[in-house]
Amino acid sequence: MKNRNVVKKNRKTGRIGVLALIVIAIVAVLAFLAVAMLTGNLKFGSKEAQSESTTVKLRLQDIGQLNTQEAYVTEVNATKDAKQLFGVDVPFTQSTLIYSYNFRVTAGYDFSQIDLEEKPAGSSDGKSTVIVYLPAVEITGTEPVKDSLKVYEEKESVFNRISLDENDEALSNMRDQAEKDAISNGLLDAAEDNAKTLLSSFLLEAYPSDQYTIEFQDKQDAGSTDAENVNAQSTSAENTNAQSTASESTGA
Repeated sequence: MKNRNVVKKNRKTGRIGVLALIVIAIVAVLAFLAVAMLTGNLKFGSKEAQSESTTVKLRLQDIGQLNTQEAYVTEVNATKDAKQLFGVDVPFTQSTLIYSYNFRVTAGYDFSQIDLEEKPAGSSDGKSTVIVYLPAVEITGTEPVKDSLKVYEEKESVFNRISLDENDEALSNMRDQAEKDAISNGLLDAAEDNAKTLLSSFLLEAYPSDQYTIEFQDKQDAGSTDAENVNAQSTSAENTNAQSTASESTGA
C-alpha cells in the first residue's frame, strides 16, 4: 500500500515537472522574440504590399476652356464619429480624423461661347470697333493639390472605423467650400479682368490699335438688349397697324 502511494506521488511530481518545463520554455521563447524585435535583430518575412492600377476606360475630347485665373485654398476637415446607445457615446468607439488639403480652383470661360462683332468706323477718331461678347465667367475646375495632404490627428477605433464613403463625402464638402472661399475672395472678378487683358492682346494682333477699338460686353446683357429691341420693334409695328386700321375705318 505504501509503495502504491509512493508511485502515485512520483507520477504527480513528474507531471508538474513537465508542465513547469513547458511553461519555462514558452516564457524563454517569448522573451527571446521580444528582445530580438526591440533590438531590430529579428525581421519577419512579410511581403511588402503591392498596388497595381489598370485603365478600364479612356475617352478623348476637345477642351474649349479659357482659364484666366486660379486660386489656392487650404481647407481643414475634422471627422469625428462614435457609436451611441440611448444618445450616449459608447466607450472605445470614438474615431477622430483631422486633416487638411490644398485645392487649386480655376476660373475662366467656355471659349466656344465668346462672340465677336466688328462695327465700321463711326466715331470722331475714325476707328472701327470690335465688340467682344463674353459669357458669364465660371469655375472651370477644383482639384486637390498632389501631396498636399496633412494629417493633424488620426485616432480610429477598431469598433468604429471611418468608412471610405465618409472620406469621399468629406472631400466633396471640402471641394465645395474651397470654391466658395475662392469666389468670396474675388476669383471670378480677377478672372474676368485677366480675360479682357489676354483677349485684347490677342485681338490687337489682327486688329491694330490705330484702326480699331476693342470693347467688351456681357453676352447676357447684350442678348437682353436685343430681345428688348425686338419687342420694341414688334410693339411699334402693332401700333402702326392699329393706326392704319383705324384710319381705314374712319375713311369708310
